[in-house]
Amino acid sequence: MLAVLLAVLSFIGQSANIYCSDSLCTSCIQGILYNKTSCLSLCPSLYSKSEFSISCIPEGNLNLFDMFFYNFTFFSSFQIGPFYPFHLLSFEDGISDGPIPTKERGFYFSENSALVSDRNYMPAPDFTMRIAFLVKNPGTVFRVTKKGLDFVKIEAGDTNLQLSCYLTSQTANQTKILTYPSDKNTWEYFTIYFSQGGDEITIGSHKQTSTTFKNFEFRPQDDGIQFIIGDYGLSFSGFIYRFAVDNSYFPYSFWFYFQPILCDIGKYFDVNSEICNQCLSTQWPLCTRSENNYCFTKTCIECGGFGYKDCIMCNGPSGICLKGKNCISATGNFQCTECSNVLAPRDGLCLENFYNPKNIPVSEEIISIKFTSFDMLYGGVFQSGNSVLSYGPFENPEDDDPYPAYGRGLYFTGTSYLLSSAFLVLNYKNTLSFWIKPENSQILFSKTTYKIYSTGLVSITLSNEEDSFSHYSYCETSEPPNEWTFLAVSLNFISETTILTLTINSKSSTTLSIPGMVFYDNKNTFAWIGSNTEGSGNFYQGFLYTFSLWQSYITDFSYKLNILQDIKSLSIQNCDIDFYYNDYYKKCMSCDDLCNKGCRTWNSCNLCSKLNCFNCLSFDEKCSNVANNNCYDGVYDEDKLTCCYENCLLCFGSKEYECLKCKEGFVMIETLCVENCPIGYFEYMGVCEKILDIAFHVVFNRILGNITDNISMIEISQMNLSSKPLLYKSRGFYFTDSSYLTLSSFTLPLNFTIVFWIKQFSPGILFSKTPLKINTSSSISISPTFTVDSLQLFSSWTLYHIAISYNLKGTLSISQVLLNENLLSTLTYNNYIYQDTFSQATIGSETKSFIGFLWLIQIFSYVYNDNLYSIPICNNILGSDCLWDCNKDEFFNGNQCEKCNKKCNKGCVRNQDCGLCQDPLCEICDSFFSECLKCLENYELRNGICIVCNFDEYYDNITMKCSKCKSPCKTCLNYNICHECITNSTLMSNGICECDKGYYTEKCLRKYFNGDLTLSSNNTIMLIFNESLYKPLDYSDIKLTVNNEKIIFNLTAVSSSSYKITIDFLAEDPYNKFQILFLNTINSTLNSLLLPEVLKLTLFPQTSDLDAAAKDILKIKEFAIAFAQSTMATAFGCSAIFGDLNMFFSFLNSLEIYSYIGLYNIEYDKEVSDFLGSLMISSQLPNVFEKIIDKKYGVELDKKYVNFGYEKNLFIVNSGSGLLVFIILFGSFILVSIAVRLPLFCLKGIFRDIKQKFQYKIFLRFLIQFSLEFTMTSLLSLAYCDLNDSMQIVDLLLSCFVIAIEIYGLILFIYLINKRAKLTNEEEIKIFLLKYGTIFEEFTYNDCTCYFFYIIFIIRRFALVITILFISSKTFQITISMCFTLLIPFYLIITHAYKIYLTNIFTILNEFLIFVYYFAVSLSSTLGTRNDKSLNSAVAIQIIIASIALNLLYNIAMTIRNFIALICDKKKNNKQENNFSKENDGKFEKTEKKMDLIEEDLDNK
Repeated sequence: MLAVLLAVLSFIGQSANIYCSDSLCTSCIQGILYNKTSCLSLCPSLYSKSEFSISCIPEGNLNLFDMFFYNFTFFSSFQIGPFYPFHLLSFEDGISDGPIPTKERGFYFSENSALVSDRNYMPAPDFTMRIAFLVKNPGTVFRVTKKGLDFVKIEAGDTNLQLSCYLTSQTANQTKILTYPSDKNTWEYFTIYFSQGGDEITIGSHKQTSTTFKNFEFRPQDDGIQFIIGDYGLSFSGFIYRFAVDNSYFPYSFWFYFQPILCDIGKYFDVNSEICNQCLSTQWPLCTRSENNYCFTKTCIECGGFGYKDCIMCNGPSGICLKGKNCISATGNFQCTECSNVLAPRDGLCLENFYNPKNIPVSEEIISIKFTSFDMLYGGVFQSGNSVLSYGPFENPEDDDPYPAYGRGLYFTGTSYLLSSAFLVLNYKNTLSFWIKPENSQILFSKTTYKIYSTGLVSITLSNEEDSFSHYSYCETSEPPNEWTFLAVSLNFISETTILTLTINSKSSTTLSIPGMVFYDNKNTFAWIGSNTEGSGNFYQGFLYTFSLWQSYITDFSYKLNILQDIKSLSIQNCDIDFYYNDYYKKCMSCDDLCNKGCRTWNSCNLCSKLNCFNCLSFDEKCSNVANNNCYDGVYDEDKLTCCYENCLLCFGSKEYECLKCKEGFVMIETLCVENCPIGYFEYMGVCEKILDIAFHVVFNRILGNITDNISMIEISQMNLSSKPLLYKSRGFYFTDSSYLTLSSFTLPLNFTIVFWIKQFSPGILFSKTPLKINTSSSISISPTFTVDSLQLFSSWTLYHIAISYNLKGTLSISQVLLNENLLSTLTYNNYIYQDTFSQATIGSETKSFIGFLWLIQIFSYVYNDNLYSIPICNNILGSDCLWDCNKDEFFNGNQCEKCNKKCNKGCVRNQDCGLCQDPLCEICDSFFSECLKCLENYELRNGICIVCNFDEYYDNITMKCSKCKSPCKTCLNYNICHECITNSTLMSNGICECDKGYYTEKCLRKYFNGDLTLSSNNTIMLIFNESLYKPLDYSDIKLTVNNEKIIFNLTAVSSSSYKITIDFLAEDPYNKFQILFLNTINSTLNSLLLPEVLKLTLFPQTSDLDAAAKDILKIKEFAIAFAQSTMATAFGCSAIFGDLNMFFSFLNSLEIYSYIGLYNIEYDKEVSDFLGSLMISSQLPNVFEKIIDKKYGVELDKKYVNFGYEKNLFIVNSGSGLLVFIILFGSFILVSIAVRLPLFCLKGIFRDIKQKFQYKIFLRFLIQFSLEFTMTSLLSLAYCDLNDSMQIVDLLLSCFVIAIEIYGLILFIYLINKRAKLTNEEEIKIFLLKYGTIFEEFTYNDCTCYFFYIIFIIRRFALVITILFISSKTFQITISMCFTLLIPFYLIITHAYKIYLTNIFTILNEFLIFVYYFAVSLSSTLGTRNDKSLNSAVAIQIIIASIALNLLYNIAMTIRNFIALICDKKKNNKQENNFSKENDGKFEKTEKKMDLIEEDLDNK
């Protein structure tokens, strides 16, 4: 405890609030932190401790209680809210210190009356009390107390209200007393609040300025605190209407549109006479009417309270208390069966007919109006103001007419209203809804019996057959929300109770519930929107967007709430009536002063969508009358939606700087339309785009000629010598009072900064350009409008900024900065911008120029604010980017300024001379630091530098340059006389240098000679030199090689410059390379040196027996090719005679097998390779794809593939011929298929037959015939593909597709063989063979084993391709081929597969020859000599010739056989036809028809 006490004492000086850790009370050294203002030992009521008990957190609503005393009716109750009477008796005992409940006035308190809270409350440091009461006699109104200590006490006096509050500080506790003015016998509404703020407490009332007590807190901290209303023996006398307490700061008062009645206790209010009358008896309970009856109705003879439901017994017919207004007889309360005044009972009530002219179901909207058009009668119901003929905006609107407001409905001015054009009677159940944006809290809707205010307050007259009373719904506030609000009032009558439900936005609440009363609207009455009845006052001010009426009780407004999206879709929805929404500025902006009824855009009061519209029916309707110009200032934009400045086509305001699009002849810069883009900008599609931050930059260091800005190409010229400023090193131009420079025409940007590096001795005009003038002696002026005092420049180097800018609000800013003097001046002007002209500018002035140095001018195309920049002053002689702080007759020597020679009237840069160039040897230069343009005499200008001539040069007085001495001179006096010679030369007596013997050219280089070779047919070689040798050539001088191998030779000298060489080498190969290499240095008689090179030639091949063998192979090849071509033609002709191409295909298959052995890893003679390639089917057919596809696509293949005809790996090229055949066949098939469906009558059957052959036989035969080639080329494409180009990707996909078709074909053949083996029915077999006869028609039908020939045929070709591509062993390659060659004869011998015996014999013999061919090739590949290889190659070709001959004999034999068989079949058929009887005619006809049907069915499938 001692430690805590010490800690507390240590913080007394830091914070006024107890236990706070610092002056801001960010934490507590003891207790719990409340709202960062106090440290409490206990959290107030409705607060709870946070985790770890660090702070007090509100639990939600902080209202401790809100008691409506005027609603209390049940006398036997012992309690109202959280309070009970001091004497603990019920209110019906009538004891005067009760207090006493009254009707319509709340509770009456006498001096002994008190209500005590039934629980302990703990007030918070932020605490609010609100009370509505009427004081008759002074006394205590309210206490917050414990054990005699009053933390809060409110006492009423005759003329004031006194507040006593107990406050706490670090040093002492005090009771503070505050008084507020108050009157007896009037209803008062008070709010008293406490607000703890840091180390001070503020106490105030809504009626009076608040009071603040420094270093005090309000902190009642005890568990036993009670709230007491009144005070036994000390209470005020009077009425309390409502009382509420909040444990928070809530500085708002109760608000009522009416005053409760002022009748004193013991009196009642007479509704008819509207006066207070004395009750006949002063005994409890007190009366509420003249008969001294205190119950709800006269018929109620016993009750427990003032309310309808408090009635216990009635003396009406059948015990009925209330029948209802206009009711003659009833069966129960509000259950009328007979009405007076020609009314009929409806829902047990006698009611007038309500408004529903179109007989719409009552659950639907009877009236639904959206105020978006300009109507004489809105919704056909409400007229504008008193006259139906006047309404806004075009029909002479009057003061009582609401204004149509774009996007906001109607605006009610506080004097305007809408009036129903016919009587509008409301049902006893009804609902009215509004979308409003109120600006006051007056009447929104009114009838004589019903009023709705913009805050949600409702005044309604309810009746029964005895009484009529006006009832007011509860309303929390009197302030309008001033935002878009959905307001709906729903009236219902249920369980003999009238219930009023108020909906504000999406929140609904019951604000009025009156049992025993019904809403009876008066017939023949009008309705007003925006004012009291008869337009007599309480005018509503604000917007009304929608109005709806239901003649039933409605509470679901979800679809009405969606209208908010419709309102919010227009940004103008939050603008006041005299404002419009500017989409560019994204805010509401004020209308023109002339627009007293609102506007839609700037500079026009027109509300139509097009400004040139004089009259329209709604905001967005088409124009009904066109006006010339509705713009007060400016002209229409191109869409006639806004008023723009004269240069604009589109804009966001009427000012010249508020353009969005320009007229022709103008360009857009930012938001301004100008004739030319300023410097730093570039025009693109009519818009000036900024491309440069620095638009102009010139340093005055150029000695000669005019100066040009290299950024914007602005030329700075010196008009005449008399006014020309002189240039000084590292100081720029020196201006006298008459010096000036002229800048070529340009335009300054809208926002720009001009920077001057200046050293001024006397003020004057610094810069001028229409309309801008900068005068350092007085001002900066923008003619004809503004003049700004210029800053005073000092006689030292100064960085002078002048920035001119504007913003979209039209605010012009002119800023001046003297950086090194730390001076700043900024002035602003509203509604103006600086707009420059395309004109010349002048630096200085011919008459009033400033006097001083100007080193640099920069123009930025924005406001430049770099205040960290400083001007460097030179501190050494080498500085080129710094300034000399010297006068014009001085120069800087590296330490200080030094006077120039008196002769130097234009200044100097050193004391030795008056030259201005950096190089002392330079006579003329462009600038102080640039390269020299002309040197002094006897010095050459080289690369901008003046130099002395080199040792090998002399100075030429004519060209003024150093020239090279004439070679071979090393040094010279002039061009003709040498002084010294170079190496390998000698100085002659005439002063000329000459080269020594064996040396030549100007540099005396060594001279070379060379040799050459000639070759005779017998390989005799002559070595010839172009100069005679100094000494004879020896064997040791040379080395001879053939094919890089040293050989033996004989060397014979023919002359001193030629030698004969004979070699011992048999040159069988035509490509033998002969070389001579010189080993020693060889000189000529002229002292020339032999050129060190290697002499080469190719030897002639020598004739041998091999030449004869090669010629024999060539002859055999030529014969074989011719023989093969003739045999191919014969085979095709023989096959075509009988329409059976099987013989022709057998021949092609044989040649194909022979040709592909050329791809084995076996060496062949070239003639043999060429011959094998020519046997391919594709080599005889055109290949269009080879012409179409570029040679660059694909991967280059090995030499053996290239020799075979496959240069690249592309399938589409290598099998181009086969693909072409397929395309032709497929195209023909399409044409035939089309022809079959055409009505060609007799030709239709022919085309059907052709189609069947295509569909089954021809395509199957194509698959068989090209299987080897397609398999080879597709797998070749896959094996070598690298996907480096798009063609390879396409080719890869096509190759995969072809391989899939090949595999599918093999599987199909196996499937068909299996299916054929299972068929036994002759008719099914016939149909089957019509489709697939191609693979069966050559073979016998005895056994299915006869059908496997083509299976072996395809597998053999697959194996051949696999061995070629993926097996490198030539032995294995040939072995696989020989095995398949033997397999086929073996298969035929066993099965006799072919139907024709001769075909079996031919095939066996043909395979035997192929086997022999393989054997010969394998033998050739294993022999060692070329001669033996050539002989075997010749034998291999001869075997192929024998095979071709065998095929020729087979074709001839088969042709003879087929011819004989044809004759025999014809005789046989004639004989059978004669024996046919007529009885079989019908069968044949049926069979033929059946066959036709089968064929048609096949066609369809």
